[in-house]
Amino acid sequence: MESTDPSGLAAGVRWDLSDLYTGPDDPAIDADLDRALERAGDFASRHRDAVASLSAVGLAAAIDELESLNEPVVRAACYSQLLFAADTSDPRHGALMQRVQERISEIKNTLLFFELEWVAVESGTADALLGDPALAKRRHFLSSVRRYRAHLLTEPEERILEETANTGRRAFGRLFDEIMSSMRFQVEANGESEELGEEEVLARLYSPDREARRAASSALTRGLRSHSGTLAFIFNTLVQDKAIDDRLRGYGKPMDSRNLGNEIEAPAVESLLNACVARYPLVARYYRLKARILGLDRLEDFDRYAPVSSEQGSLSFSDAQRLVIDAYGDFAPEMARIAQRFFTDRWIDAELRPGKRGGAFSASTLP
Repeated sequence: MESTDPSGLAAGVRWDLSDLYTGPDDPAIDADLDRALERAGDFASRHRDAVASLSAVGLAAAIDELESLNEPVVRAACYSQLLFAADTSDPRHGALMQRVQERISEIKNTLLFFELEWVAVESGTADALLGDPALAKRRHFLSSVRRYRAHLLTEPEERILEETANTGRRAFGRLFDEIMSSMRFQVEANGESEELGEEEVLARLYSPDREARRAASSALTRGLRSHSGTLAFIFNTLVQDKAIDDRLRGYGKPMDSRNLGNEIEAPAVESLLNACVARYPLVARYYRLKARILGLDRLEDFDRYAPVSSEQGSLSFSDAQRLVIDAYGDFAPEMARIAQRFFTDRWIDAELRPGKRGGAFSASTLP
């Protein structure tokens, strides 16, 4: 999803989410979640207190059943989140996302026992099972779950944390998105005043006109400062929530849970950070050089993205599309065919509009 287009060249380029559901009122959303909860209950009735006794074949069948059960759950989650990102101002979108998340928490808590029982299996038994060819396609998933063994809590505690997250960190994250998406920034330059959204203001920081960059930076600062109390409260609340979760789960450092999720050892990350810190002088040299090229005595923060080339221009959205597809095609024709589907099937949302979440992202959904 890309929404940085100050010239309006991507006007009308909105994604079509009908491959998932027909609309926020589609009865299939609740039908999918109802069926998933029913299947989750049936799964629990057959497997609770029995995971440790499953054979490799039985464990593989259980994982396949969980995957099938979760596909419609993922579909509903993705749809509600993408709908909200495209327009955070529509109350129906926020209400749907909240309702879907609450239903998902109910389903997750019904299935929670499986993960806890699997990580509790004795290491020797688990290793023997993971070495069985019947689990070859599921080995990575099962191994990844066991990495959290030291950080999982009891089932009642995990259930409470999952449910309260909907009125805790997830709610504050949604509030942040709604605030930022609704904000308008008053940009004053050359005796004129314009009201712009966040992405439009950020795009001005790439302007070759220094005064345009300065005006955009000042407008962004003023706008954010007017909401600084609320935004700081959200940030501090999320930081405290993270600290509590880390303490309860026994993580020693703030990055430990992220490293575990990324399947990377902490020393490797520390080595990367140390290498970056050691080369701070290189960044300083780069900015000093850029200042000289731009003819400035001092590079201000709003000069960081200033173009150093005098050649300026723009591409139409269709020309940019061809450029992207050709680049994929040069690498691998199959990738170009896949990328083309995103344009043909309207899986891209590029236009600027009020209420749209800022930033760019690629959302994975499901097969």
